[in-house]
Amino acid sequence: SICDTASNSSACKPCQVGYYGDAATGDCYLCPAGGFFQDAVGIVGTSGHCGCKKCSEGTFSDEPGGDSVQSCKKCPLNTNSEVYAGYRACPCLPDHFRYHRFQRCESCLQMEGIKCRADIRVLKPGYWWGFLDETARARYDNFTSDLLKESAEAIVSLNQTGFPIAYECPTSKACTGGAASTCAKGYKGILCSLCEDRYFE
Repeated sequence: SICDTASNSSACKPCQVGYYGDAATGDCYLCPAGGFFQDAVGIVGTSGHCGCKKCSEGTFSDEPGGDSVQSCKKCPLNTNSEVYAGYRACPCLPDHFRYHRFQRCESCLQMEGIKCRADIRVLKPGYWWGFLDETARARYDNFTSDLLKESAEAIVSLNQTGFPIAYECPTSKACTGGAASTCAKGYKGILCSLCEDRYFE
């Protein structure tokens, strides 16, 4: 915990290694997983990237609470080892995506209808994907949107079965691609194969 300097309470103790103290709350918090560790006692900051030390470029801690520079391991396969890890196991290389924020990245070059950017998969124009239900869609959307965030509160992983399959649209111009798999104006439905009201082909 953190105590005011005027306090004489014997209950006041400095935050231990692997932690940082938040003066606003008076509590100690684990340094987040990613490019962070703390090997000193009693360090105060407003967040993990302020109160914790940074792992060197190309290394990361795969668990919260890294307490020495030895907690920082080499970033996994297909990640950019020339940059700071941040709140992940280093960013993916171009044309790669990840199922897990702190594990290896996977190539999408051989995936039909898919391209990769910023650690996530998106659809190429002319392709569509769907989900079993709205819960599955929300789970995927939440995971991919969180991958774009630099935050210790972000979702860590999504099971591989939660990733949708891309299908080529019968009318290429009807499918705009992207992460949302939206249909072009005038189209709707599975594979964007139906015309909206007052539209026809």
